[in-house]
Amino acid sequence: MSFPGTPLLLPAYLRAPLPRCSIIVDRHMHKNGGSTLRQIFMRNELLDDWLYWGYGLAHTKRVVEGLLEVMLGASNRSCDDWTDRPTLRLAAELHYSYQTTQQSLASFGPRSPLQQLASRCGCRLVLFTRLRRPLEFYVSFYRWAVAWRQRLNASLYGSSMLEWAPRNLQAALLLTSFDATYAEKVGVRNRAPESIAKRAAFASFEDETTRSAMGKFGRGRVLGAERRSLLWRVLRSFDLVGIVERFDETLLLLADMTGLQRLLYVPTSPQSTGPRDQAMPSFAQICPDRAACDAAIAAKAPVDVEAYDEATRRFDQLVAAQGPTFGRRLTQLRDAQRAWRVAQGAKEQRATRVTRGGGARETQAFARDLVLTKRRQLPSDVAGDERRCALWGGAQLPTRMTEGRSLHGVGAARAALDVCRHVIGETPYDLGSRYTQRACCAKLTACLQPPPDADRPCRPQGACGAGCVAWRHEASRAARAARRSEAVAGAPARLCDLGCGVADSERSAIEAAGVPYVEATATATATATATATATATATALEPSKAADDAGCLDIAPRVPWIKPWADFEGCKAEAAAPPTVPLSEAIAGGCAREPWLRVNCRASCGLCNLSLVEALRLAPSAALAAARNAAAVGRLPKGRASWQRARARVEGARLARASLGKRRGRGRGRG
Repeated sequence: MSFPGTPLLLPAYLRAPLPRCSIIVDRHMHKNGGSTLRQIFMRNELLDDWLYWGYGLAHTKRVVEGLLEVMLGASNRSCDDWTDRPTLRLAAELHYSYQTTQQSLASFGPRSPLQQLASRCGCRLVLFTRLRRPLEFYVSFYRWAVAWRQRLNASLYGSSMLEWAPRNLQAALLLTSFDATYAEKVGVRNRAPESIAKRAAFASFEDETTRSAMGKFGRGRVLGAERRSLLWRVLRSFDLVGIVERFDETLLLLADMTGLQRLLYVPTSPQSTGPRDQAMPSFAQICPDRAACDAAIAAKAPVDVEAYDEATRRFDQLVAAQGPTFGRRLTQLRDAQRAWRVAQGAKEQRATRVTRGGGARETQAFARDLVLTKRRQLPSDVAGDERRCALWGGAQLPTRMTEGRSLHGVGAARAALDVCRHVIGETPYDLGSRYTQRACCAKLTACLQPPPDADRPCRPQGACGAGCVAWRHEASRAARAARRSEAVAGAPARLCDLGCGVADSERSAIEAAGVPYVEATATATATATATATATATATALEPSKAADDAGCLDIAPRVPWIKPWADFEGCKAEAAAPPTVPLSEAIAGGCAREPWLRVNCRASCGLCNLSLVEALRLAPSAALAAARNAAAVGRLPKGRASWQRARARVEGARLARASLGKRRGRGRGRG
């Protein structure tokens, strides 16, 4: 607990205090430390009210629309004033999806409305991914998903890792995560035309590859040099490209950029996708001659090697830019990690041990840190009577909601509720941290009741509900701890306090490692260093804000590879409409509906005289009128267009500001 005037203390390895607004988008490729990072995200949700969202991000359009509305806040207040608003801390994991990374950049990348608005509203938005040394990446993927298939059917899947290895696997998965399905499930010896076409997708970085070889699976893909160029552009758009072999350094840089506080973890490695009774082969069994394997993979994946070498070079530069204190902070983090892992190893014994002085040791059962898999839900089916959401102020969600077509102008509270339900519904995990204290207590109590069938206590689930086995285990632990506390301390202990409490046990491990706590004000002054260094290249992809505002330029012709949707061909092309369609109906409707066009097609949308915040707050009807006005000016003869364009800008700005003024007036009236 901190009191007014009391300095905020942080472990010495941290620079940035917990922010009011921060968004992380992790592009998690298979076998690159993503499962461990997911546990870190979930722990930050449990203890610091982040909101974890993963891992297909199928609801991206709706969630981004809601985040824009939340970030804009009330129309009569500055969007960067977070003093009286619920925090916005979101950790998103994009792991396995039909959408390409290029499409994701339209939602979260350098030219996205969310990124542009965040920079103006006192919020951090960090795009993050990791690369791994190519040989280790191939071996890990092979052990996880392919080796057991080769044991069962070598005639289809081949007999060794080198025979199976697709070309440039890591680069392919970075651009298109769904290609992992082809690497995992399509046999290298399968001569069916469709299987050959799927495997050919991994050769799309090579100049001699033809689109016909990939059939329908190559539709929309750029090939050869153009695809290699796309890869470099995508990599430069990330704020941080970490290195798996240097995970702790990567994690420390990520914390500097985003304000993550809970960095202690136990490494998590997913089991094989095959039968549980089959052990995964060791590295030595897969590659008896490491040097030969390394050379063979380098020949099969030259783009992977080049990307990894370039990422390592940039990572070295980024670490060097942090100065000599970074090495000391890294040592402190690793010392705390070792102490934390020792404590985690003793977690099961902790509830049964008592100190020599007779006082009870910490006996939290931690039902709130349960992580169970679940089916995805429709947002409207998320039961608010059991759930809490950090974005909703950490309070209980309303029981039901009616989903509207658009979130524009609905207000930050309504948008936050919509985002919460979409995130909770899509995330394939049932997190104990998202149960209210009352709901957690009710569930533990129900799970302690004798089951109808003692031999099958969770068949059917009965009152204990979903996750019956895990919740019954936690209920039993909490009950034992309560009885023990009463016997030792002589005071009654409530089941809910022991089973549903949230205790921060990291501090004891940090202090045991000899890591001091320091004032945040002494370390927070340098937090921008890592971000500024990491985003320098990404910023170079976009014109400056001053240049945009001065010239009111459409962005698409200058950054043609960033596409908000598959058939986007530029702002002017969007404005063109067939003769049977009313003039500028296409672009006008888009400016009314699509935030991306309002941010990046300012000239075509007629929004040159508005700030970015004003353009995003503009009512759809006003945006429609401004866009039609701009399109009408574009049809005038060249001689008349110059003065008419200036007049149209003034008129468009007048209409837009009038619309914004009415909304502000209504907001003050409600207050």
